[in-house]
Amino acid sequence: MEAVISNLQMALPEVCLTILILIYVVAGAFLGNKANKAMFVSAVVLFLLLIGYLFKCLGSGEVLAFSQMYIANDFTHLIKIVVLGSAIGAFFLFPQYFLTYDSYKFEIFILLLFSILGMFILISAHSLLSLYVGLELQSLSLYILASMHRDTLKSTEAGVKYFVLGALASGMFLYGCSLIYGFTGTVNFNSIAQSLQDTQHSFGIILGLVFLLSALAFKVSAVPFHMWTPDVYEGSPTPVTAFFATTVKLTSLVVILRVFYGPLQGYFVEWQQILILISTLTMVFAAIAAIAQKNIKRLLAYSSIGHVGYMLVGICTGTSQGIESVLIYIILYIFMNLGVFSSLHLLQKQGHYVEKISDFKGLAKQHPV
Repeated sequence: MEAVISNLQMALPEVCLTILILIYVVAGAFLGNKANKAMFVSAVVLFLLLIGYLFKCLGSGEVLAFSQMYIANDFTHLIKIVVLGSAIGAFFLFPQYFLTYDSYKFEIFILLLFSILGMFILISAHSLLSLYVGLELQSLSLYILASMHRDTLKSTEAGVKYFVLGALASGMFLYGCSLIYGFTGTVNFNSIAQSLQDTQHSFGIILGLVFLLSALAFKVSAVPFHMWTPDVYEGSPTPVTAFFATTVKLTSLVVILRVFYGPLQGYFVEWQQILILISTLTMVFAAIAAIAQKNIKRLLAYSSIGHVGYMLVGICTGTSQGIESVLIYIILYIFMNLGVFSSLHLLQKQGHYVEKISDFKGLAKQHPV
């Protein structure tokens, strides 16, 4: 019993999010959309409290919990703080948007909290199994969020495309995990790292590494696994797109850092070559494809893809300076994107949200300030 209580204390942010989700489910079932305002306020308050708690935890050292499937250290605390900060920024876009479209449902905040809970599990995962659980918990929530406008063809199409391709990526991820487990005999990060140091390089491990990298490249929308991004960005509601472009992108990049600089560090030369190729293709293709776009959200999607290429360059270096530069880049990128999508969210022309680039004509005359 003491061990269970100790584990729950280590994972206090995840426990708090889970409790709030359960409260939301019950409140939503009995109160419906009347609980929306209370849900929004309580979520933001909890996020602020968790940010304060995580700041307090900085410098407390590294701890393992849940049979070494969960890790908490300064790195995970810092990333969770950034995730919560970017989530608060994205949250403030939701109420006005969904009230405007008369589809403001209480399920939105439940799904958002489920996805953030999945992100927290991903960030603190210390095992391939807990990593996969976090990945699926995040992804399943995002599939539904992408198609929140059920009566809109673009939104439904975005959700279906994201789901089908996401399921394929999850299958690739799981197959890569099974290969690594088969050749190392463990799913624990420390044990995998130790096993790879003690044995010669194996083709099976390299194959598993390729599958893992391909699945994670899909999650960060790197070329050639980017095909879902423009359609999902265009079809999703603007606040959801902002959430995808900031919080989700941050978590996916952190997972790449944790996996390839953790258990797979011993295969640095192999995955570095693949990552250099992916980052180069991503930067070049995104810059060229963006030229022909007529929809502002598709243009921002290719901008997001291009930025991923720049971030992957830092990961390719294999140095602590490279990791630091990637983290600084991500944080600045989040603030930039929240500003861009907030501006896009506020822009309206004749009562409709601006999406086509041609719709920006005359805005300076209509709204000089």
